[in-house]
Amino acid sequence: MSNLHLATLAETPARLRPRPRRIRLPLAILGLLLVVACALGFGTILTQVGQQYQVLVLSHPVDVGDVITASDLGLATVSTGTSGIAFITAGNESTVIGRPAAVAMPAGAPVIAADLGSVPPPAGQAIVAVLIKPGDAPPSLAPGAAVWVVITTPETQSTGLSPSATPAATSPAPVSATVTAVDTPSDSAITQGVIVSLSLPASDVQTVTTAAAAGNVSLALVPPGS
Repeated sequence: MSNLHLATLAETPARLRPRPRRIRLPLAILGLLLVVACALGFGTILTQVGQQYQVLVLSHPVDVGDVITASDLGLATVSTGTSGIAFITAGNESTVIGRPAAVAMPAGAPVIAADLGSVPPPAGQAIVAVLIKPGDAPPSLAPGAAVWVVITTPETQSTGLSPSATPAATSPAPVSATVTAVDTPSDSAITQGVIVSLSLPASDVQTVTTAAAAGNVSLALVPPGS
């Protein structure tokens, strides 16, 4: 009887021992990966904010239409990712010089592309835009192409003759030009064709624009310098 009682007491501590907890390895690994990812992300942000580079700013005020020169530009240091401004870096200074200011800007203002106008044409040249209807220009027309601006006449259109077959008195000579841009009209459903910007001699502007307004202009691709 006493032996039975002692055996029961000896077994009691063993029954009260807590069972060892099992560590779930997949969850532990996932937690470790999350910690590493957060650390890497935070480190990347700090690195980006810490990186600095030089951008172009104005050294003094400019008015609308003023052509930007090297003396108008200065440098400022900014940090990467600290602003949504599309800065122009110091290495791209050549893309700014020679362009007119599209808005008035104070000294110290950052130079951005949206505040600059197009590069003006050389002396004696002008840039005009003409609407070219389908079939009046090669489909491969692209900026930089050398073209002849062929001005047709009512006589040419009614007889079906080519401009070269029309008497010189009624058919102006072709005007040499260079394509600077090719754009599609905003409402192509109403206006068929493309808008072609041409660089040509200033003396031919009135002739070409008058003919283009009447729909009497065609473009022909020619070798450069023709």
